[in-house]
Amino acid sequence: MTITEESMKLIDELQDLALSPSEAEIYLALLREGMGQPGSIAKQTNRHRQTVYSALDTLVELGLATVMMREGGKTYSASSPYELVRRVEKRRLLLEGTKAALVELQSVSSNPADVRVLYGKKGYLENLEMLMQSAVHSDKIERIVGGADGDFFWNILGSDFERYQARLNEHKIRKHMIGSDGYSKEGLADFLLYDGYELRLIPYAQAPSTFTRITLDMVSIEILNPEVVIIQMLGEQVAQLYLESFNSLWSVLPELYRYNREKGVVEMLKLDAAMRKRPSKKH
Repeated sequence: MTITEESMKLIDELQDLALSPSEAEIYLALLREGMGQPGSIAKQTNRHRQTVYSALDTLVELGLATVMMREGGKTYSASSPYELVRRVEKRRLLLEGTKAALVELQSVSSNPADVRVLYGKKGYLENLEMLMQSAVHSDKIERIVGGADGDFFWNILGSDFERYQARLNEHKIRKHMIGSDGYSKEGLADFLLYDGYELRLIPYAQAPSTFTRITLDMVSIEILNPEVVIIQMLGEQVAQLYLESFNSLWSVLPELYRYNREKGVVEMLKLDAAMRKRPSKKH
């Protein structure tokens, strides 16, 4: 199916409401057809069947689609667009409450910071650009804590990812990330293949659906699931508090993996076996 200019505009607007490109397109397909099964939706949207299943599961979880068992398997139908309106209003109230609490915290803090709340793909891209500019004008390092499950980061950026990465390369921005040791080899390679990217892993930690990004004068807390919400804190004093905690962890966590550019694979570094020994469980 050819995507019309009007459909592309709607897909972009739905991404601003925290749907991925595939979720937005499949939601529109369900609205047009009334109902459908994964196989027919995959043909209609020219998307891989597994992508369709994943998007449908997310739409059901968000309340934007319903599923029923019929002859031939699961059949999905789109919820009313008014459900989107209800979710947007709920998020607005949530953000107002969050912002009020942060502003109150700022007013009593001895380390004041300019606090902003952004949301959706546009807010996410704006936040990444501000972090990049902050790093460019300081030590050119973006420090990251967390690491969302699955492909949240890439799904949000979509076609903008390559452009974003090209700008990072142009400015020679390095990334130091502390994350969970539950990443797959593919996930490790996706991060480590870029020059200046380093990774430290916290043993046996669960990967949250968040990122905290830190520069010398800015901190952003990114909540990626179920909706994209970014809390920015601008100011050297608050950034310094986060930097101290980050540097303390970074200094004690070993570097376990590196990307071998000649072989094109992630390799585990040779470390003292005692450092990798899983602690015994106490019963």
